[in-house]
Parts: sequence; structure tokens; C-alpha cells
Amino acid sequence: MKFLILFTCPRYLESIIQRAMLRRINDFEDVTVHDLHADYPDFMIEVEREQQLLLQNNVIILQHPFY
Repeated sequence: MKFLILFTCPRYLESIIQRAMLRRINDFEDVTVHDLHADYPDFMIEVEREQQLLLQNNVIILQHPFY
């Protein structure tokens, strides 16, 4: 199984929980973290690229902060 985490936390460096989660995720081989804020700072999303990422993975996780 391949996992894709669509990560959208613009200030994750300020979040103890988000930082800890990212550190632990790096220990897993079949998990890809896709930081949308880092890849698209101008919010111009490459739709075809994103569709391919979705198709290449079995499980999609949406990770974003709640305030």
C-alpha cells in the first residue's frame, strides 16, 4: 500500500503536533508527504500533476490544521 499525505499547514514550524507528525512520517517507506503550501506558494496548482499523484497512491490523507 502506498500512502499520500496532502499536507496543508502554512505555519507548521509553529505547531508542536504538526512538526512531530512530520518527523515520525519520515520513518515509513511507502508514505509520501506532499506539502501543498511549499509546492504552490502562489496557489497556481498543477492539476494534472496532482491527479497523477492521487492515482499513484492507494490511500489519500488530507492533513490540515484546525483552529
